[in-house]
Amino acid sequence: MEDPAKIVEGVDDIVQSINIILTTIPGSDPLRPEFGSNVYQYLDKPLPSVMGKIIYEATTAIG
Repeated sequence: MEDPAKIVEGVDDIVQSINIILTTIPGSDPLRPEFGSNVYQYLDKPLPSVMGKIIYEATTAIG
């Protein structure tokens, strides 16, 4: 995995931003308590039963 602090541009910037949004738990950033996604809640669940919820959480977080 590449250094998450590396400065990126273009498509790489978009990919990095989405990765940060999806891997940040809401409330973990004190200056932006609503930033992040709840995708983490579905990590140990069977994919077929939670795919719709993961898509919803991801699209809601990315906005």
